[in-house]
Amino acid sequence: CKFIKLHCERKVARLNRLAEYYKGEHDILRRSKDNSLANNKLVCNHAKYITDMLTGYMTGSPVVYTDSENNDISSLTEMLKKSESDVQDADLEHNISIYGVGYEMAYMSNDDIPCIKLANCEPQNTLVVYDDTVEHKPIFGVYYFPIYDENQNLSGYKCTMSTDNILYDFQLDISFSIKNSTITERENIFGMVNIIEYYNNAERNGDFESVINLIDAYNKLQSDRVNDKEQF
Repeated sequence: CKFIKLHCERKVARLNRLAEYYKGEHDILRRSKDNSLANNKLVCNHAKYITDMLTGYMTGSPVVYTDSENNDISSLTEMLKKSESDVQDADLEHNISIYGVGYEMAYMSNDDIPCIKLANCEPQNTLVVYDDTVEHKPIFGVYYFPIYDENQNLSGYKCTMSTDNILYDFQLDISFSIKNSTITERENIFGMVNIIEYYNNAERNGDFESVINLIDAYNKLQSDRVNDKEQF
């Protein structure tokens, strides 16, 4: 509960801002001026351009999986094919480029013939906690999302936590306390935390995060050029 609360309070605002910049919702759109002055708000979305270009470069051709010792991995590649790993890899790289991190969950499908599948989890709703050794082994991973009542007010969070052997499903109230009656357990057949974290760099920065100030400056420059022309 403590880690989910910390994630919400310290991580989500930054991740949401990066998502906004990718979608073109830049700070320039919130700029206000005296009503007598022109106030054009031009968005030159270099953030989206950077991410789309890098994602296309990295995964435009599907990732090829091979074994360095030439072992037969056909069972693995067949599983990846059924999981549409080419799409998953592209989506994962897309998240990594925007947020600096991406998360992938492995799970068993409920099909007539169960098989392993993969799902990308949004960084705003996912976290992995590691131990304090030099190996930084994952202790557990959590995927959670907010739930709302009929009036669209936040009523809590629905969570799934993965440890090496057990998957816990539970709900939190808005103060991040567990509702004890909601806890259920399932076996984790993978024998390891089934949420995998991939990061863009050691600092976990997104590809355009370090140039957001330059993007803002360019938006202002172009907007003010149009303002000058209009006022003239």
